[in-house]
Amino acid sequence: MIKLGRLLLGIRARLVGALSPGKFDEVRQAVDRDGRWEEHVEWRISTVTSTLIERTGERGYRKYHVRVECDYVFEAHCPTLARACEVAHIYEYLVPSLWPEFGWPSWASRSKLDADSDAV
Repeated sequence: MIKLGRLLLGIRARLVGALSPGKFDEVRQAVDRDGRWEEHVEWRISTVTSTLIERTGERGYRKYHVRVECDYVFEAHCPTLARACEVAHIYEYLVPSLWPEFGWPSWASRSKLDADSDAV
């Protein structure tokens, strides 16, 4: 069984690339100062991915909360800020990768925006 850490590192290395040291420093400084870091990136016209990393006040694996959303919502709790940044970076990559393949979760189907009135 592959441990989660090695799996995430493998995905990051193959698909996403490493988080830049400058970005990690930016996140670390904001979390040290404010307890949270947020970023909103518009990657298509009127399509914004929002990322949040914040301290939870809890100990252990729940020390940091990560949330990345753009119709899809990905969340995790992480024990270290470095892991929270890695997970956020992977989630940020997933959002624009899933959209062209599967559409948005709020769509009725991959090729249909609105559901029929009798849809279950």
